[in-house]
Amino acid sequence: MFACLTEGFVHLNTAQKRCKINLHSTTRTSWSRRGLLTTIPLLIPSVSLAIDVSSLRIEGGASSTTPTNTDLANQLRSGSYGLSDGSASTRVNAIKEGIQASNAPAPTAPAPVVAPQEDLSIAQFAMKTSSTPPTVKPNILKTQSALTDFLVSPSGGSPLQVSFSYPTDWLQLDRATGGLQYVDQRNGDKLYVLRANLPADTTLATVNKSWFADVLFDSKGGIAKSGQNVESPKVLSSEMLSSVSLQTPRRRLLLKYSTVTLNGYEVERRGLLDCYEVGGMAYLLLVGQNAVLYKKEGPERATAENIVNSFRIES
Repeated sequence: MFACLTEGFVHLNTAQKRCKINLHSTTRTSWSRRGLLTTIPLLIPSVSLAIDVSSLRIEGGASSTTPTNTDLANQLRSGSYGLSDGSASTRVNAIKEGIQASNAPAPTAPAPVVAPQEDLSIAQFAMKTSSTPPTVKPNILKTQSALTDFLVSPSGGSPLQVSFSYPTDWLQLDRATGGLQYVDQRNGDKLYVLRANLPADTTLATVNKSWFADVLFDSKGGIAKSGQNVESPKVLSSEMLSSVSLQTPRRRLLLKYSTVTLNGYEVERRGLLDCYEVGGMAYLLLVGQNAVLYKKEGPERATAENIVNSFRIES
């Protein structure tokens, strides 16, 4: 602004603390720009810079290329020089914020979660509708917990509700993903919830019982991928049950197999298996137990039987 007013006479009225500018004075100021800039802060006690244009005389006679007093007053009032709010720093900050906002990247939507492709001709772990932990309610004595969660349905429609009870002190194996695998750390008994497509032209009632041993312990199935090595699986018994909640096919089986330890030892086990059929898919709950404990018919066997008896799949 000061560069445009080189022909003006600058008069500073310290009593009123304002600047009056007379554009028609022919007297050239003897102050240099540096002197003026260093003197003004001493005369104006306020930290903000404000210009009063109320006493600026509005006169004509200017050429079309020279701004008149009216133009200058309007520019000062409208903030063309960045001083309309009385603070140059406010204007600078506003400009910086505008630049930062214009350079900020546009928000992007999170990438959709894509479910991994699995071979469901063999038993894989049942897929939950979300990775949130299941709902678990302990009983009064806190010895047993009732679990409820939701699984992806075969058709991709409404989710299936899964529920069962298990000992509260069993450890959840896949807590990070909120999965449905638990283990008794005292004796190694384990609980799995899996799913597999039934063979074409079969149902849960008509499929051969050997199919269950084959799909459960396939080398590419969920149990094998979890690190469990199984040898010589065999189905010992099989029977159809009635489902009170769904009136859908339900089947109970007893399996015999051996697990191989890291030292190469084989440990004979029994597997209690409970199954439901929904939309051509079998949903399976398997409890694996040491064969010695199972044959004793003690509390460990009762625990395994209570788990499979409590298993429910509901739409």
